[in-house]
Amino acid sequence: MPNRRSIFPAVSLTAFACFAPAILGAQSSSSKDNPKPKPNTDTATQNAPDQPMWDPLRAEKDIEVGQYYMRKGDVDAAIDRFQDAALAKPGYAIPFRLLGEAQEKKGLKRDALKSYTRYLDLYPHAEDQEKIEKKIEKLEALQLTAIRNELLEKKENINGVSFIGEIIEVDNADALKKLCFDLKNQVADYVAVLCTVINGKPFVAVGMSDNISVSRNLDAGKIIKEYIAPLIKGGGGGQKTLATAGGQESGNLEKVIKTVRSFV
Repeated sequence: MPNRRSIFPAVSLTAFACFAPAILGAQSSSSKDNPKPKPNTDTATQNAPDQPMWDPLRAEKDIEVGQYYMRKGDVDAAIDRFQDAALAKPGYAIPFRLLGEAQEKKGLKRDALKSYTRYLDLYPHAEDQEKIEKKIEKLEALQLTAIRNELLEKKENINGVSFIGEIIEVDNADALKKLCFDLKNQVADYVAVLCTVINGKPFVAVGMSDNISVSRNLDAGKIIKEYIAPLIKGGGGGQKTLATAGGQESGNLEKVIKTVRSFV
């Protein structure tokens, strides 16, 4: 009869040899399924992908670093920091003011206008409210002047009338009216239809010279109500030489321009 003490060690060794690869394989698979997190790889112009979005302390650090870059003259890096501060602490006004200053220095007037506007939206009673409002007015005027000049270059002569029809980018619907008034001072005999989309909704302004309204029997208010409003699924009105409309359908703005053009 064989010795029992010699059998059990042999069996144990055999079992371990059979199951060891499976155990090691499971451990290896587990380590592959749970990779180590990537280290923080922040740079001056790129944030680490593992940074949380809500992080007030990070926002304050971003502002501090961004202001350092502004003093250093590295505006691009400063813009990156201020943008990240706005993301890290939503609803915090200060990053938008600093961002506007950096964008204005960089020559990004449209972006600066949006940042300053957002700053006052979040902090309407800011101590520097009057100063920021003046900056906004100045940037809006510069933006509208640039758009007006582009529109004048695109005008076409139709039967002795300067026609201007464009879809443009502006920050508010009131800018369309301001542009129509400005065009009236720049062009003697004109008809203009200006369109824009703001937050997914279309806005339209139709303007014309007084003499064109009389000689061609055109009424901007009537054109808006009877022809334009149905195209954009909205409503509007105004005077004979200037009328506006807002609606819900932004896909028909090319048709809007063609419709007004057909009256010239």
